[in-house]
Amino acid sequence: MCNTGTHNRTRECNNPLPIRGGYDCFGDQYEQASCADQCPGAWNDWEPWSPCTVTCNGGYQLRQRQCTKLDNTLSRDCHGDPSQMQSCGTINCQGTQIRVRHCIFSDNITIANNCPGESIDTAICRNVPCPATTTIQTTILTTPPSTTTTESPGVWTEWTQWSACSTSCGSGFRYIARFCINPNTEKEKHDCVGHAVESQSCQVKQCPVDGSWSEWTGWNGCSRGLHSRSRECNNPAPLYNGTDCQGTHIDVAACTEATTIASTNPHVSLVPPEIFGSTEANVGGNVTLLCLTDMPGLILTWYYQENHPLPVGARHPMGTNELIITGVHSKNYGNYTCELTDSYQTVTTRVFINLHERSPVILSLIKTPGTVVEGAAVNIKCNVLGFPEPVVRWGYKDRSGNPFIPPPVSYKEGGTEIDIDSFQSMLYGGPGHALL
Repeated sequence: MCNTGTHNRTRECNNPLPIRGGYDCFGDQYEQASCADQCPGAWNDWEPWSPCTVTCNGGYQLRQRQCTKLDNTLSRDCHGDPSQMQSCGTINCQGTQIRVRHCIFSDNITIANNCPGESIDTAICRNVPCPATTTIQTTILTTPPSTTTTESPGVWTEWTQWSACSTSCGSGFRYIARFCINPNTEKEKHDCVGHAVESQSCQVKQCPVDGSWSEWTGWNGCSRGLHSRSRECNNPAPLYNGTDCQGTHIDVAACTEATTIASTNPHVSLVPPEIFGSTEANVGGNVTLLCLTDMPGLILTWYYQENHPLPVGARHPMGTNELIITGVHSKNYGNYTCELTDSYQTVTTRVFINLHERSPVILSLIKTPGTVVEGAAVNIKCNVLGFPEPVVRWGYKDRSGNPFIPPPVSYKEGGTEIDIDSFQSMLYGGPGHALL
């Protein structure tokens, strides 16, 4: 007991009061007795950290402390955790060997629990595969311990709650602990059978895996002064919100090679070329495609749709294998064909340029000439952007802002352009505007 002292109590002679010649109460009005406060619990120092569960590839180690009173009995009113866990053995290794030994008496049957040392031993397998089997070693006590004792055997306390997982992602561990105590004195003992700490694997979530490039393929044959190689983002592929590989998956470089026309032998079959580059486009965006082959000396031609010439905005620079489309719109997206020919054969590869939808917008209204005089011819062009192709409708207002139908005008290119043969200020004085 702690903080010994005294405490008092009183009573009154009023249940009932003495009246009409009655006697006073007998006994003391005040009483005093000795007392003591209950001892509060306090944490002992932490025990040393246990050995790491592994020597490499990540493990954990534990330490414990006990909550005791001043009389060294166990208490449960301390604040905080009775045990802690920390990571250890974080270096990488090839694997771990484990060997186990059992503590038994000389009869080779009875299990004991008082052999000195650890029952489990681990070792690193460096640069060689770990053995498939576990080595078993037995330690024998020649004399069984005495079975007589004057002290009560120890008993386990209740298990603590499971700790948090040791890692925020990937494989980790969590643990629970209990203490061996004398049931009568609540003092620590060491003769309980079993483990004071148990652990199990846990995983909060998968760790992100960043993408990494595979090795480059070999360079293909030289064609029209160029050859190429490729690689894939699959070593590994990005997983669980990991980052994509940085850089390009196609590498093109200039090359030199003696001209060898495969078609000089009519029995050699031409191989269709490969087309590289993104085939997804936004309205007004640009696209560049490469048509590559490992058969030099062939004639390479780009076509639009069914062997049509390249449309406005698409071009094939002379002496290259490129197709460059500048300002992709509704009139130059679709199928493009790369054709290889010689004197005997023709092979082709086709790709489709996919144009993404976009709401229509008016980019500008251009009036020619800039200054208009009475009776002059006027051209007005509405530059629009959108997909599918926007429909342009023209409207007019007079000087008062009232809409009216003007004299006939000439429409060009699907309504995006109009011509006024003779400008009349009385009719066209109001602002003209295009509606989509």
